[in-house]
Amino acid sequence: MGAGCSTANETSLVRSNSGPNLSSDNYKLRQDNERLEAEVSNLKKELVGLQKDAQENAAAEDLAKKTAEVEKLRRENEKLVKEIGQIRANGDESKPKAKAKD
Repeated sequence: MGAGCSTANETSLVRSNSGPNLSSDNYKLRQDNERLEAEVSNLKKELVGLQKDAQENAAAEDLAKKTAEVEKLRRENEKLVKEIGQIRANGDESKPKAKAKD
């Protein structure tokens, strides 16, 4: 019978202890929840910003690669233009020149 009373006493202690603390715990949990929601919102905004930065960085890298490719092609074009000029100049020299009529 002592065990039965012990259980009833424990139940009443739990009720008396949980009553006032329950609203305090709820308040703390609500505050924590609001704080965490704000943190999640800020992290989402930061993520969007980082994704935009990543896209801009990728675009900048792509532009740099394409610019380097254009520069390489420009140098190659200049080289070919010079070679063509030399071939034409050599071609003119190899052709017999018409003799001026006296």
